[in-house]
Amino acid sequence: MRIATQVWLCIASIAVGYLATVALDVGLGLRNQTLLQQVVDVAHPAALRCQRAVAAFDQGSRSFELAVVFGDAAQLETAGKHCQGAIDNLAAAAGLPGLAGAGRLRLDGLAATLRSHALKSAEVYGPLSRGSDDRAQQGAAALLARERDGLRQRLAEAAEGFSTTLRSDIDSALGSAAQQRQTVILACVVIIATTLALAALSIRGWTRRLGSLLGASDRLAQGDYRAQLPSASSDEVGRLVLSFAAMREAVQSRDQALRLSSESLERTVAERTHELADKNGRLSAEITERTRAEQELAEANRRSMDASREAGRAEIATSVLHNVGNVLNSVNVSVVLLDEAMARSRTANLVRATALLHEHADDLARFLAEDERGRVLPGYLAELGQHLAGETAGHREELRRLSSFVAHIKDVIAMQQGYARAAGVRSPGRPEELCDDALRVHAPPLERLGAKIERRYRPSPVLMLDRSRVLQVLINLVGNARNALEPIEGERRLVISSMVEAGRLRLGVSDNGVGIAPEVMSRLFTHGFTTRPEGHGFGLHASAIAAREMGGSLVASSDGPGLGATFALDIPAERSPA
Repeated sequence: MRIATQVWLCIASIAVGYLATVALDVGLGLRNQTLLQQVVDVAHPAALRCQRAVAAFDQGSRSFELAVVFGDAAQLETAGKHCQGAIDNLAAAAGLPGLAGAGRLRLDGLAATLRSHALKSAEVYGPLSRGSDDRAQQGAAALLARERDGLRQRLAEAAEGFSTTLRSDIDSALGSAAQQRQTVILACVVIIATTLALAALSIRGWTRRLGSLLGASDRLAQGDYRAQLPSASSDEVGRLVLSFAAMREAVQSRDQALRLSSESLERTVAERTHELADKNGRLSAEITERTRAEQELAEANRRSMDASREAGRAEIATSVLHNVGNVLNSVNVSVVLLDEAMARSRTANLVRATALLHEHADDLARFLAEDERGRVLPGYLAELGQHLAGETAGHREELRRLSSFVAHIKDVIAMQQGYARAAGVRSPGRPEELCDDALRVHAPPLERLGAKIERRYRPSPVLMLDRSRVLQVLINLVGNARNALEPIEGERRLVISSMVEAGRLRLGVSDNGVGIAPEVMSRLFTHGFTTRPEGHGFGLHASAIAAREMGGSLVASSDGPGLGATFALDIPAERSPA
């Protein structure tokens, strides 16, 4: 018998066994289907409805409590909807077909009790939610709370009862399925064992002949072409023996050809090896040339880095000059004001008055009492003293401003010198004080413009700030706002703000000036970019760099030309330990 025929017989045996087990499985499965259908149609929906009723009742109870606690009458309507939902779920569970009469009566009774409880809750909690403190209402609310706990327990017990029935039905179905599985497995084992026994008898004959063929193939692999092959037969193994014999003859002839080809290959390899040695020599020269080029490239990169550092130093120096220039403008204004004030001073009048007193020193009493000039001289001296005191106070205030401007120039230069060593030094300070200092730097030109200054300061604690850098940024921003206000007509307004929020210090400068066009917004902080003919494009670039070095950012926004602009500085806010 051919091997294929024997294999088909084994497959047919397995197929017959499979059909038998399928028939058995279908018969037992119909019984399980009946049990599971009962679970699907009755127990599971009833348990699910009861659980939903419990959840809706709990939500309604919480809504009643919220209505009383927060005085929210709208929660009463929400509580009524939840209670109605619980009643509807109980009614749906009671209306399921196939439910036992006792279960239906129990569910109907629970629904009626729940409906009565909801009505009483609405009557009692309604006045309480509107602020009533009637003791009778409060007592009724306490009774309702105990009634609610009992009603919830009954609902939970009903849900648990249906859940227990559901688990029991499922366990019964699973037990039947397990028994079915054991029966099917046993039938399969019997069929497989019978089929394996028949197959083993056939395989034993095949393996004996295949083992002999395998021994012959091992000897052929070792180069022995005289190995004895099994006898040929009409089955597939016999045809395999014939094919193996033909393969042995072909391998023997190819082995001879391979030997001849190997000799030719050895000669070719020797020739190629000589050619490869020549190519390796040329490759070594190329590697040497490439190494030299890489060294030249590294040197060029080093020179480029040196040039970049020099450009950075130049940029810092430019920033210093720009910031110092802003303050020097204010210094110049203060000096001019002091010079004009000194020119208008009435000190010469005091000199003339004292000279007049000195002239009449011998008859001073008569002069003060009888002479017309003497009688008015004491009052004039008093008035002149008050005027000179006012002038002195003004001079002192202007000198204080001048001193603060010079100190700021010193701070800016010292801070810029620190770029080469470390970040700016932080010290305690209040943000609103820095905002006022920046406004004072630009106070004279802002006053000449008639700009309305609006300070929006939120109270803030003392912070550890890099005061010089923050002031540098604010001076630049206020200066840009002043430049934006100059060309416009009508009211000129500048708003400066300060706030601490979520561990960040946010400083803002806004104006209603010429605004910023959308096409230049992306280049606003680029080094050397400016929209003013007399500008140099260093201030905003340096301010953005200072913001990043303080761990923050500087951003700009504008609705377009003629609609003003806003600049916002955002940096970390660390409280002062003092």
